[in-house]
Amino acid sequence: MRTARSSKRGFTLVEILVVITIISILAAILLPVFSAVRARARSASCISNLRQIGAALSIYQQDYDGFYPFAINPAVRLHPDRWSDDPEFESIVPNLPEFHDVLYPYTRSRELFRCPSDFGMPVLEQCPGWGIPETSSVYETYGTSYFYLTEYAGYHLRDGSLQFPSRAAVVVDAGAAWHGAPDGPFPEESCIYARYNVLFADLHVRELSFYQLGDAFGQTGASPSGPR
Repeated sequence: MRTARSSKRGFTLVEILVVITIISILAAILLPVFSAVRARARSASCISNLRQIGAALSIYQQDYDGFYPFAINPAVRLHPDRWSDDPEFESIVPNLPEFHDVLYPYTRSRELFRCPSDFGMPVLEQCPGWGIPETSSVYETYGTSYFYLTEYAGYHLRDGSLQFPSRAAVVVDAGAAWHGAPDGPFPEESCIYARYNVLFADLHVRELSFYQLGDAFGQTGASPSGPR
């Protein structure tokens, strides 16, 4: 009696190479898509944080007759000379608390001030020009990924002080490269790719381009190219 010959056979080298090539092509196509999806998820989480910070800010203002916190951001802490045109305010900067510390009693969460996309700021970053390069997480170094515009403190602003509160930025992402701009140092023209999540004075949150952000700074009297 003859033994039945097995019909099974192994893959040839050519077939294996074809499969590997197809997998490589699919990975090259899908990985950027997955990366973009993860980036949008991080941005959405960042926006959620800012909305909660806005809610805490609203409660703070109810307790302080509508005034914005008399507080500063880390950039002003490091460079009080940003307020050299107002020597009185510049002189008290070392004694002022930072925005995230002032709001802590209303948020009860330090993590609320951490943007999931916070991987630091390139040394030569020019968008928007905070002047405090940090190659690791800004949150880990300064305790916040979001910077408060200190014009609200320096100008003693309160509810009703702004002509267009829906256009005036209050709190902004500290880094330009987190939601759109290329990683690492980049020339000024690359600012066109930058995207910022912004909390406005009317407490809505929206993503802005670098140039849109300039107008949002200007509504508070801040320099469009150099917030304080």
